[in-house]
Amino acid sequence: MVAAMLDDVMAFAVGLDLDWGEISPTLEIKVSMLNAARPGRIYGEGRVIKRGKSVGFIEGELRDESGKVLATGSSTATFVRLKRAEDKKTDKK
Repeated sequence: MVAAMLDDVMAFAVGLDLDWGEISPTLEIKVSMLNAARPGRIYGEGRVIKRGKSVGFIEGELRDESGKVLATGSSTATFVRLKRAEDKKTDKK
């Protein structure tokens, strides 16, 4: 559950940096569990460390209500441009 939350936090961070029609699937993720996550609110922060043409490096962290770091993560994502329906039709001709 914590790894999925970190993946979401990092995905939102990189999502803000995407061009229209572009997606960024995660290639790999590393999670370090630092403290137990207890019931209550958990806050996440993600940041893009570096973005190249086809690969990006992202970091994230989860904190509890008191600000204690629960987990940190880093991931590598690729950037893929989706084809529009019109483009797919012209490819078949």
